[in-house]
Formats: sequence, C-alpha cells, structure tokens
Amino acid sequence: MALVGRLEDLGLAELFHLLSLFKKSGELTLRNGSQSGTFVFNKGKIVHAADATPRETLGSILVNRNMISESMLQAALELQQHQSSWKRLGAILVEMQAISIEVLERVIREQMQEITEKFLRWQTGFFSFKPSHTGNTEPGSRTAADMELSGGLNTDQFILEILTKLDEVSVIAGNTDALLSESEEAGGDQSATRASGPQLDIQNMVDYLLDPTTYQKAGATGGMSNDAAKEMADLRSLMVEIQLRSTSFTGEITLMILRYATRVVHRGVLCHVSDEGIRGIGQFGVDASLPKKVSADDRVRNMLIPAHEPSVFFEVLENIHTYRGGLKPCKWNTYLIRQLGGREPQEIIAIPIIVDGMIIGIFYGDNVPHHNPVGSIHGLELLMIEAGLAIEKKLLQVKLKQVEEQVRILSQGLHDSGT
Repeated sequence: MALVGRLEDLGLAELFHLLSLFKKSGELTLRNGSQSGTFVFNKGKIVHAADATPRETLGSILVNRNMISESMLQAALELQQHQSSWKRLGAILVEMQAISIEVLERVIREQMQEITEKFLRWQTGFFSFKPSHTGNTEPGSRTAADMELSGGLNTDQFILEILTKLDEVSVIAGNTDALLSESEEAGGDQSATRASGPQLDIQNMVDYLLDPTTYQKAGATGGMSNDAAKEMADLRSLMVEIQLRSTSFTGEITLMILRYATRVVHRGVLCHVSDEGIRGIGQFGVDASLPKKVSADDRVRNMLIPAHEPSVFFEVLENIHTYRGGLKPCKWNTYLIRQLGGREPQEIIAIPIIVDGMIIGIFYGDNVPHHNPVGSIHGLELLMIEAGLAIEKKLLQVKLKQVEEQVRILSQGLHDSGT
C-alpha cells in the first residue's frame, strides 16, 4: 500500500523511523517546488539516496581523493561495459582490489549523509512511498545505483547521527549568541571558565528554560559557561519542538530523546513499557558492542523483559524515579547486557517517561565501551518529563474529540426524538 502525505503533518525524521520500524522496502520520493529527492529502502534500511542536484560520480570522487588512479577507473569502466550482467562500479573496483569494501562504503555513506542532511532541513513539502518486494533501484538507473549500499544503513542510527551533527554545528536558539557574546565581554580565559565554571543544578536549568533572559546577566558575571549556555539553548529548543510538533511516542519523540541522549551517554536504548513487558524501540551505540553482521535494531526490538521481575527497569517502575548506579546481579539484568553485546557497564542510568501517573517508557544508558563516568543527567530528565507531558496532552486531545463526538451524537438523537 502506497503512502502519501505532507511533511507538515508527518516530519521526515518520523517518516524514516516508521519505515525502519516496520522494515519497509520501496522508494520514498520527496518534492518541494522544483526540488526533489529519492530514498530507496530495503527491509527498513536505507540503501540509496539521490537528489536533483548534479553530483560527482563515484569514479570521479575516488579519483579526486587519490583513492584510485585514472587508469584504474578506466579499466573498471571497461570491465563494467563487457560484463554479461551489469554490475556496480564499486563492486568491480573491490574485485580488482583497487579499493577496500570499507573505503567504498565510507565514500557512499558520506554522499548519502550529505543528501539526507539537505532534506532533513525541510519543514514543508510532499512525500510519497511506493512499496516493493525488494529495495533495489530500477535496472535502468545504473549511474545512480553506483551510489547504492547493498547491505543498507541502519536508518534510525543514520538519521540520529545527522540530527546530532546538525545540533552541534548550528545555533538552535536565538539566545545563544547573546549569552556567548556577554560571556566574552566578561573577559578571562574561556577554556578556564569551562574547566572551573560552576555546574548547573536542576533549579538553574528550570529557571533558564522558563526564562532564558534571566541568565544573560548571569553570563556577564560568569554564572554560566559557554558550553552550558549552548546546552541549555539546545535543550530548550528540543523541548519547544516536542510541544509544537504533532508527536507520537514511537515517532519523533523517540528520535528527539535519542538525539539528545547521545550527549550524555555512549550507548542508549529507549524502551516501551506495557503489560507485555519492557521492549526496546530505539537505540544508539549498541552496534559497537555486537559482532559484525548482527543487527542492533533487531536485538533491541526483540528484547523483552518482564515488568514485575527484578531488573533495573523494575527498580524504576517500583520507585517511579530515575535509577543511577551499578547494575545489580540478577537474571534479567544479565539478559539485558547480553542483548546489548555482553560488555558490562560500570555505571548505568534508567530514566522514566511518565504519562498520567504511569510509566510508559524508560531510557537506559551507559558508557560502554569507554567506562568513563556518566555526567549530568538533569537535562535528559527534563526532556523525558517534557516528552511525557506532550504525550499526555495528545491523549487528552484525543479524549476530548471522543467526548465531543459523543455529545454531538447525543444532541442529534435528542433533536430527532423531539421532532
């Protein structure tokens, strides 16, 4: 079944997540005026990305980067022309041992990232998804298919990396420039300020998120470091975005939480809590702990831990509060670590998402494989609270519509009986 809609109603990040979650194969087309783009999916993984902008061919990129010589490229092109069945240029170069498969995949991934980053900036436009049994590009699209990854990319991880990069290279909130400039006017060594400046506690964070101008004066007196100002601006922007967008727990909220959590821990899993138990719905950093060719997404989504048996999740559910500390020895904690690759962390965090007094989700995080201490988690806790409020707001809107519909039906019935 085809999927058609507007990006104003379903954000591109959420759309990518849905195609990944349901392991869809097919072609996603994006359009906005004269601009357009195409993404090919195979069982939920991105295998190809293209836009209408003229771009270098794979051969040209490899030559310009001195990864292969002109003569190697020419020899590969001649082999490609004389193949009994068509084969990608990259595959031929690997067979010739002109480049390694790792180099080829890195170059193609970089091109796909550049294209995807462009479309993730879109706020308006149209999309259409045409499903297929496989995620292969059309046979006639040979030049485009040279930029195709047969194994595909983990879609959630791929999008998460790009969103994190966009966060890091752009000033999201307008207050950041003012905070940074006033901090500079205060004088002194900025590196020393970051090293010795006061840590923001939870009350400072709440004060800033409610009224950023409060800290403009504080910045002038050294009350907030440049890094803290940037982090607060980013956090505030994400929290506003959660409220403004039409979000769902398994959609954009999932990606927003994971996106911010990459700043706090090296490895994280967002889990959904239900009567069935605790099951993973999104992750980052798990791939590094697993053997090659083992899907981190599959491991996380197939993970199921009983909600009423001892585990780190049970402690969160029982106390309705964040857990931070060591992982206590028990059957389901051992199972959790095995699902994540077997490397036991020295410190873990588990933070709940609470909706209407009930925990519907838990974020698990640790610093495997580096084992350095987890830093401040106040920002992540605030984001989880905001996510819970956004979901609660959406549920209330749904209930309100149901009540309005029931009132309308009742009023219509009374009117009909009166006549």
